[in-house]
Amino acid sequence: MTSSDDDYGQPSNNNNNNNNISNQHNNYNRRMNNNSNNPYSSTSSIEIRLLMTSRDAGAVIGKGGLSIQKLRADHPRTIIQVPDCASPERVLIISGEQEQCFDALRQIIPCLIDSSRLSSFNRRRNIVNSEQIQSNNNIEQSTSEIRMLVHQIYCGAIIGKGGQHVKELRQTYNLDIKVFSQCCPLSHERVISLRGKAEDIIECIKNIYNLMATSSQQPRGSPLIQYDPHNFDVYAVNEYGGFQPPGGVDVRSGYNPRGVYPPSGSRGGLGTRYANTALFTSTRVTLPNELVGAVIGPRGTKIQQIRQITNANIIIDDQPIPSGNGGSGDRIITIEGAPEQISRAQALLQQAVRQSGLWRP
Repeated sequence: MTSSDDDYGQPSNNNNNNNNISNQHNNYNRRMNNNSNNPYSSTSSIEIRLLMTSRDAGAVIGKGGLSIQKLRADHPRTIIQVPDCASPERVLIISGEQEQCFDALRQIIPCLIDSSRLSSFNRRRNIVNSEQIQSNNNIEQSTSEIRMLVHQIYCGAIIGKGGQHVKELRQTYNLDIKVFSQCCPLSHERVISLRGKAEDIIECIKNIYNLMATSSQQPRGSPLIQYDPHNFDVYAVNEYGGFQPPGGVDVRSGYNPRGVYPPSGSRGGLGTRYANTALFTSTRVTLPNELVGAVIGPRGTKIQQIRQITNANIIIDDQPIPSGNGGSGDRIITIEGAPEQISRAQALLQQAVRQSGLWRP
């Protein structure tokens, strides 16, 4: 059974929900207007972070950078950035005066064609006849989808007790909304996917910022670690709300369309699933090359299962260490995470080898 914050939510017809969130929205506005120090007030700067495909990032930037230059010129009190990255996804950052940020977002949303095409809601849309197909096509033409990044600490306030807040947001703004339960790789950020009409999306985001501003839970202590697409994890994209590479992935070699990826060296396509970096550590173990298939499993299913159970980051080197006796050598396996995650992962890796019947002590 999935948790309430991990459901594919679609709006339902409920007038009580509409009235409740309308009253809440008014209360939020009153509280914000009475707090000039609130970072999300209309006179303060905000930062909007969106996850998008590299193709959509190219559309936002435009040929020779012309599109993003125009955006910056039209919104002089904002900073608009799309840091370069070779992975299939990029992060768009819009920061500055609140209304100008939202106005810039209003211009950007129509460019996100690829992100909308690769909707996180598509698998829940069932069409049974030609009339529904035509109706769906008409809807899709006026429908956009964005995936915003927020600190995980705010997700409880956005979801609400028993999922009440997110249900009210769906109803009020007539949107599909999904709050992904998995943090983006090596970060404290989670993805919130919003699908519907562009103006409704923007108004909903404003309300989400109200919820974050008035939440009793605020980041304290260690600094926020924002998602860096260089840490893209091809095997966890569906869990944290990322984008698959074009053409999918070959589990035998991982995602590697542009040469060595990520820039720091090959990671065997088995990226991170570790969200809490406060106790982050790592260890290395070796495994005979001929046994690696036992821990990876058919189409990567075994290693994915181990990573899901332990929430550890398991990296298998692409090439074995050369053996001096003419054998196939050993592969280095790096395990990252909290100490208990590493210990559990080691035990499950050993168990996978033993169960394969290939291990000879």
